[in-house]
Amino acid sequence: MIKSLQEQLISSGLIDKKKANKIYSEQRKANRKNHGPAAFEKNAGENLSKASRADAERDRELNRQLQMRSEQKAVAAQIRQIVQANRLPKEEGGDTTFNFAVRGKVKKIYTDRDTRERICTGNLAIVEVDGKYELIPSNLVEKLRARNENCIVFFNNPETDAEPAEDGYSDYKIPDNLIW
Repeated sequence: MIKSLQEQLISSGLIDKKKANKIYSEQRKANRKNHGPAAFEKNAGENLSKASRADAERDRELNRQLQMRSEQKAVAAQIRQIVQANRLPKEEGGDTTFNFAVRGKVKKIYTDRDTRERICTGNLAIVEVDGKYELIPSNLVEKLRARNENCIVFFNNPETDAEPAEDGYSDYKIPDNLIW
């Protein structure tokens, strides 16, 4: 039969039974210190501080997201207010249509000839607010662009519209009154 190391040392006479019991009781006391309530409180305190730091970080992230959402709502309200105050009235019985592209789809609004010319020359711009398309004066485009670039659907800026330098079709002029 195999004996434990302690029993082998006792039987060989290197240590006596009293000393072996003393070593055994010291080992048990040391194990109790590592596994007792004091050790649990120490580890629990470390775990609690880690958990509280993680909760605080998560709360900061949620607060940042809420603040971003509220800022976006405020900007949308500002845009809505500017457009509502300065939009041109709708022309239901317009004799011509003005076509423009929005996110890959062609949309159209009914206008009269004068309004159509003002859009083409850059005096008016088309903006989208709450899924509706409105006409506003061109002096408000920069205000809206500063708040949200995506609300401006069509603006023919006469300052940036220049002839391309090398165009293979420069000999062929496009008529100004082309309606599509």
